[in-house]
Amino acid sequence: MKKLNNLWQLNSKWLTLYCDLWQDNGKLLEYWRINKPNSIIIITTYKNC
Repeated sequence: MKKLNNLWQLNSKWLTLYCDLWQDNGKLLEYWRINKPNSIIIITTYKNC
């Protein structure tokens, strides 16, 4: 697995949200991660919206 690029980053006083682009066996994958100590964050996504 190889990281290709950081697609975007959202900074706020509460958290930093990252979206990275990775390549795994020829497939491109978006990887979402959050930098926020001691918390739980739920992000929902919907197809075709």
